[in-house]
Amino acid sequence: MTDCSCEHPLNDSQYMQRGGLALKSCPRCSVQAGRHLFHALSSFGMRTMADGQEIVQSWCPARRSNSTPDKPAYACR
Repeated sequence: MTDCSCEHPLNDSQYMQRGGLALKSCPRCSVQAGRHLFHALSSFGMRTMADGQEIVQSWCPARRSNSTPDKPAYACR
C-alpha cells in the first residue's frame, strides 16, 4: 500500500486528537483518496472478537454499508 504524506500506510488506521475530538482514519476511505481521511472515533462503533475482546471497527459506517461517507473531520495534506 502507498504511504500518505504523513508517512504511514494508508491501509493502517491512524488515531489523533484535533480540537478536543478523538479521530480515527478509515483505511478504505484513505486508500481511495490517497491520503488519510479521519472521522470522529465515536462514529466507528465497536466489534466483539471471538475471544470477547472489544475493538474499534476498522472501516467507517458508510464504507461498511457501501454508502457515501460523510465529509471527513480532518484529512492529511
